Amino acid sequence: MKRILFLMATLICMSWGQAYADYSFTFNNNQYGATGTLTTADNGNGTFTVIGGYVTGTGSSNTGVVYSLVSTQNGSVNGRVQTDSNNNNVPLFKDAIGTNIDFDNLLMPSSKPILTSNGLLFASSVGIQGQEQDINFYATGASAYKAFGDPGYYTVDGTVSATPTPIPAAAFLFGSGLFGLFGLKKRKNG
Repeated sequence: MKRILFLMATLICMSWGQAYADYSFTFNNNQYGATGTLTTADNGNGTFTVIGGYVTGTGSSNTGVVYSLVSTQNGSVNGRVQTDSNNNNVPLFKDAIGTNIDFDNLLMPSSKPILTSNGLLFASSVGIQGQEQDINFYATGASAYKAFGDPGYYTVDGTVSATPTPIPAAAFLFGSGLFGLFGLKKRKNG
């Protein structure tokens, strides 16, 4: 009985260690590039919902500007949703002049494209020219991506990459699970 409980606890530790993943995210553009880390929740179907993270501007016009993810709480921002062209509810976010920005914060790392046509939305507290700035990264084709920025209302093309990076807590839990399995095997052999 103790062995079964020990094995169950080990498997739970291993599964917790894989529940969330961090992705290193990069949008390559000379003028409005950005790179950072995304925290995601696995949807179980090859897609991940980005639940947190930030990017830092790397382009000539936004170097050093830090943008935080605009989260979608239950598929909405502050309870607001709108219907997109496919009749799907998407979060409603308005830029500085009241234009709607569609985003779903969905990441599909094993697909092309890895972002949807709504993509990821980030906002900075102080951006270009001392104003808040929003930046939306989204797919326009299998491997074509754009960033829409506000204020300034620029749209630029770029390439996107999202690479999984280990999370220390998850690595600890996964390692604990493996250590437990090795301990169980040693007890059986001993």
